[in-house]
Amino acid sequence: MNNKRIYIFLLLLLFTTGLFAQTNADEQMAAQYYSAGEYEKAIEIYQRLFESSQNKLYYSFLLKSYENVGDFKQAEKLVQRQIKKYPQELVYLVDLGNIYLKSEKKPTKGEKQFNEAIEKLGLNQMQMVDLANAFEQIGQIKYAIETYKKGRQLFKNQTLFTFELSSLYLREGMNDEIVAEYLAFLDAFPEAMPTIQIQLQNLMANSPNDALSNSLRSALVKRIQKTPENRIYTEMMIWYSIQQKDFEFAFTQAKAIDKRFPADEGTQVFRVAGMAMSNNIFDVASEAYHYLIAKGASGQYYMQSRIGYLDAKYNRIISQLIIQPKEIQDLRKDYEQTLKELGQTASTVILMKNLGHLLAFYGNDIQGAADILYEAIEIKTPNTELTADCKLELADILLFAGDVWEASILYSQVEKAFKNDAIGSMAKFKNAKLSYYIGEFEWAKTQLDVLRSSTSKLIANDAMELSLLISDNMEDDSTYSSLEYYAKADLMMYRNHLDEALLYLDSLRILPASHPISDEVIMKEAEIRLKQGLYHLADSLLQELVKLYPHDILADDALFMLGELYETQFKNSERAMEFYERILMDYSGSLYATEARKRFRNLRKS
Repeated sequence: MNNKRIYIFLLLLLFTTGLFAQTNADEQMAAQYYSAGEYEKAIEIYQRLFESSQNKLYYSFLLKSYENVGDFKQAEKLVQRQIKKYPQELVYLVDLGNIYLKSEKKPTKGEKQFNEAIEKLGLNQMQMVDLANAFEQIGQIKYAIETYKKGRQLFKNQTLFTFELSSLYLREGMNDEIVAEYLAFLDAFPEAMPTIQIQLQNLMANSPNDALSNSLRSALVKRIQKTPENRIYTEMMIWYSIQQKDFEFAFTQAKAIDKRFPADEGTQVFRVAGMAMSNNIFDVASEAYHYLIAKGASGQYYMQSRIGYLDAKYNRIISQLIIQPKEIQDLRKDYEQTLKELGQTASTVILMKNLGHLLAFYGNDIQGAADILYEAIEIKTPNTELTADCKLELADILLFAGDVWEASILYSQVEKAFKNDAIGSMAKFKNAKLSYYIGEFEWAKTQLDVLRSSTSKLIANDAMELSLLISDNMEDDSTYSSLEYYAKADLMMYRNHLDEALLYLDSLRILPASHPISDEVIMKEAEIRLKQGLYHLADSLLQELVKLYPHDILADDALFMLGELYETQFKNSERAMEFYERILMDYSGSLYATEARKRFRNLRKS
């Protein structure tokens, strides 16, 4: 008896396996016919497969095959059978309506089926989503939207399907409706603000124009005016302003929150100050920090704001092409007064570092700079990278003063301690550049070639450029005579001995234009003239470089510098835009491309 049962089981297994194999083979054959456009052959197989299994995938391909051969009668029969069999599955009504639209070209008959499907919706959220998806798949976005709206009515929930509706509105270019959806959701769920911001940020980033951005700004302004006591909209306006890089307006809104809601204790203002600093908008950052300082020493962000204010003022001054001596004197007094008040602690090490840089490179006080940096290095702080940064600053100052060997020792210490970190790579690069300055070109190139694979893109690019400069300027006799003069000019410029640097460069001007270092000489002289404030001379040199060496690695650098020069010094926006646009058109792979595009757009708007 047992043997008989086993025999029957094996027969069934073999039959089922064979049947499955046959079905699989038929499915592959039907798919091949469908892909090849042989729909008649595909129909024959899909009919058989669907009748035996009622698989929805087979139904879908069978329906499309009927439509592709224009057999709308069979298509209608197929769908009608499904409607009769599964009346609760409303997507079949969409299929039927779509058949009527395609076959009879009479929209009213098809629309009747669409409207009937929506009317038959019940309190079934999955049914609503399926129906809306069915409409979306055939391009009937209006009915997909109506489906979700009907769902809201049935569930009496106006925030239901917010993200689905926003996606549909996006397809239709309905920007005001997108904004209204997200802000209504935010009204109901204020805690969802980060999610809403991410969604809007992605939408605005991928928007082909500023329509969505303008809709959001307009809606926020209206809501702030209507309900100024609702801080949600003001916070959203701060976020929006930051996205648009309008930090001045963001600061204005942050102050409004601070005044209306004292419990905020300046949190929004402090956040805007930090964002402005991160984007190098130092004037707004200084103003925001000063606002917080004015609240008094008992304020939550007082100490951080004192540090931030000086940091912003410092970065604004050193980023200028020409620095006035009085600015340096005033800033030095601010640093010394702040350090006297706050003390030399782990929290103020950053101030000590910046003061050291200021004294050495702008105040002609090498000893004072070294003293304060040695003190900073001795302060115990959990931020070991900041201590290492102070060591690098001290090494830079020693190199500036001519103490090459002590500088190299400090660079090496940081490199060894942070071998696998970005600051260690920076120390290695600075040490390699020191070797280049003193004529040890082979050793410098060896170190630079290692750094070309650095995880820091900036360091890797700088290392590559300096390595190429060395390799390109080896003379026929395997010496570096021209490069030695250029490296000395480079070092003199670093030490701010500009006249001496120009003398070394003048000696290289006799070289033919085809010499690999000739473009570097022009660029270096242009940089010196910028430091001297001789802008028209710098302009001539940079334009000479672009004209003579349009395919050289420095061409895009020169174009960006020209754009900056015409934008900031000559106040000629049209000309500046020409230089930025040329980077975008002729040097699209340039490191300056992103910044050039941003500046070009800003100038075009102004």
